[in-house]
Amino acid sequence: MNDSIVTFGEAEGTRQEILKTTYCTLYEHGLAGLTISKIGKNFNKSSSVIYDYYETKEDLILDLLDCLLEIIEDEIIIDEPFSDTYLLKITDSIFDIYYEPDNMLFQVIAEMRAQAPHNEKLHNRLRQSDILVQERIEYAISIGVQEGMMDIRNSSVLQLSYQTYL
Repeated sequence: MNDSIVTFGEAEGTRQEILKTTYCTLYEHGLAGLTISKIGKNFNKSSSVIYDYYETKEDLILDLLDCLLEIIEDEIIIDEPFSDTYLLKITDSIFDIYYEPDNMLFQVIAEMRAQAPHNEKLHNRLRQSDILVQERIEYAISIGVQEGMMDIRNSSVLQLSYQTYL
């Protein structure tokens, strides 16, 4: 996966343009240094347009996070019957998302995760995404056990260990 996956609908429409500009500006300045003014300097329209869509910077950041998490979640959901390579495919998609060199998506999400302990809304949204990943891994492990491909006693313990490793 590369950053071309973060398209915001090919930046069609003002909302998508705002999100894409915010994404790039957040990558450049970090979340702590992000301001509507800095976003506005990179936006090809008046920065007042941003306020037509978002009342606060936090609203904008949360919408951006929702878009990014949707991209991530879409990448890790493997829509095929379980096989002996299912867990490997989930692992590969997670590594493709987070561990490519110079990955903007990883850095932007890391910025948001760093601020999550100080922002309950960020924390809750990130936690929801973490739960989805946990559920996908646990599902793969439990099906592997049911199909006799894995021999373990507790899939949720293995899932947690596996996710911690990732």
